[in-house]
Amino acid sequence: MFSLTNMLISASAGTGKTYQLSLRFLGLLALNHGSHPERLIAITFTRKAAGEFKDRILTDLAAGATDEEGAQRLKEQLWTVIKGTPGEPGIWPGATEAWKAENLHRERFRHLLHILVQNLARLNLCTIDSLFAQIASTSTFELGVSGFSMIDTTAEKLARREALLSLYRECSVNRERRRNFEDAFLSGADSDAEAADAEDSMMRRLNTYHELFLDEPDAGTWGNPVALGFTPEELPPPVPLEQFDAVLHAVAFQAQQAPAPEGKNGSKSKELFLRFLNGFSQYARLGRVRFRTDGGSSWNITVEEAREKFKDFWSPPLEELIQSWLRMEVLQALRRTRATHGLMLLFEGKYSSLVRNKGRFLFHDVTRMLGGGAVTPELKRDLQYRMYCRYDHWMLDEFQDTSQSQWRVIKPFLDDLTESKAGSEGSIFVVGDIKQSVYQWRGGDPELFRSVSTQLQLEERGMSTSYRSVQPVLDLVNDICDYARTAPDCEPAALEQWGEYPEHRCAPHLEGRSGVSQIWQTPKAEASTANDLVCQAAADILERTGALRRGLETAILVSTKNQALAIKTWLTDHGVPAEVCDDVPVGVDSPLGKNLLYFFRWLLMPGDPFAAGLLIHSPLRPLVTPERPEGMDWKAWRLLLERDGYAAVMEELERRLARTGTRLDGYFCGRRAARAGVLLQA
Repeated sequence: MFSLTNMLISASAGTGKTYQLSLRFLGLLALNHGSHPERLIAITFTRKAAGEFKDRILTDLAAGATDEEGAQRLKEQLWTVIKGTPGEPGIWPGATEAWKAENLHRERFRHLLHILVQNLARLNLCTIDSLFAQIASTSTFELGVSGFSMIDTTAEKLARREALLSLYRECSVNRERRRNFEDAFLSGADSDAEAADAEDSMMRRLNTYHELFLDEPDAGTWGNPVALGFTPEELPPPVPLEQFDAVLHAVAFQAQQAPAPEGKNGSKSKELFLRFLNGFSQYARLGRVRFRTDGGSSWNITVEEAREKFKDFWSPPLEELIQSWLRMEVLQALRRTRATHGLMLLFEGKYSSLVRNKGRFLFHDVTRMLGGGAVTPELKRDLQYRMYCRYDHWMLDEFQDTSQSQWRVIKPFLDDLTESKAGSEGSIFVVGDIKQSVYQWRGGDPELFRSVSTQLQLEERGMSTSYRSVQPVLDLVNDICDYARTAPDCEPAALEQWGEYPEHRCAPHLEGRSGVSQIWQTPKAEASTANDLVCQAAADILERTGALRRGLETAILVSTKNQALAIKTWLTDHGVPAEVCDDVPVGVDSPLGKNLLYFFRWLLMPGDPFAAGLLIHSPLRPLVTPERPEGMDWKAWRLLLERDGYAAVMEELERRLARTGTRLDGYFCGRRAARAGVLLQA
């Protein structure tokens, strides 16, 4: 019996994280002599990452099983991971050269590959959502649900709409509830577009409110001034609305009688100030200061901004009026918050009767159920029988995106490994990067990554050599993230954000390669919008780098889809070819892609009449007609897929299309020309 190293790796982008994970998996498989590969579990956050992980494992192992050169290369890679290097612990630092010679060679790799292929369907290389769904599906009794199935997003949206409609009908017959419904869903539209699309706006607000309600269902925390830190002295009763209106009228009258400030913009400033005062008259409905400029555009302004902008008109009565308005705003917001909780309580009952009470769940429903304490010691013990395996070796990818509720589900299993497991029976391997924490919007807590090594007693290691980026790009990353070096006088919290930040360097084979990274700030200009300046800067960069002349593809990342559409329109109007990637779904962005997609759907589901019908009416029909010389039946195509994989099927498709005088590139161009002709005619 030997002791394995539990490890936490902080791995930046491009440093070989997937490489390390796949070698860790293969190293553990070799240590176990290939037995029970289903007891090794690797968890990540996306199906794409899980697929890449599985592909990397099989590719590396196949390379080691093919010839002696590949076997020698894999042998040295695995030995580095298993034995470790000076300063970097391995899985089993006590491994001997005799063990290496006996277990890391081509025949053993062939044996391990055979075992993996035989058990491919049982391998636990999955997303965290799919793992939780497996646990929940075998724990319906403990969760108190009558059944379990995952609901698709379309059905879930329809159920939400039906529950919201039922809530509206119930509120419409009660005056107070109707007012609460209007305050929660209809008042204070954030934009004219939101006001124009009331149903879409209501659904967005509903999703936000409902998530908050599920996370915090206690009514005592909704609209409670004490819970928010207010004291009774800070929220005295505001002046009556009649008195407020009288003071507001007096201040407005005084401003009208006063002369405009000197200067060319004096009259305009006075007019804006009067519009600002008029915005308070909308308080009873909207609860915010909002007015329109001369051009008709809507303008929301904070008190601090107004105090600075209208300092020539500010007065003690106006300041007192503002403070009273703020108290009214806070009290109204607290009342609306309490009322919204009551609405969500009603909505949850209606929504649950349509979805959850029927055993239909979304992934975040499952996480919330399991994270609420459902994973008891008794359930943990039973799960290995219900799920037909137990997990002895855990590999957690992208751990910086793990939420507290997800951690409450996983941690009990890991505690078993650190407390009761001994020797080679179990191990833990955690990988993440604080800088890549992109799921905080759905509860991801990067602080977990900082504390997990202490909680589970993991050895820490960093990876800062990039195999993807050139040094000029990494220099910019170093300047941004290494606060201790570039901004030593900043707040202590910022210095603690990254801890001891290691300098990132490119791999040796990338040294000396050219590259550039630059932060460019949009200059202020009254005659141009921000998007115009960004677009012009992008066009200048493309011109300076010669990207179009050199045939290079260029990506422009923006915050919103509307901004992407605006930039795309500007670039195309100025002769720069551009597309919005969100509008071009992968695999269905051309007739060829669509037909190939239906072809593979037919291979996987021959009973699907829709896929079969479309395939028969496509140019690929001769290839699936056995009577034609270039055709094969479903059984022959399926056998080729199972035996040689998707790449072999694509190669065979291309060869058989060539027999008909059609080539894939020519076929695509012909279809593109035909589609362009249809568009021109339309």
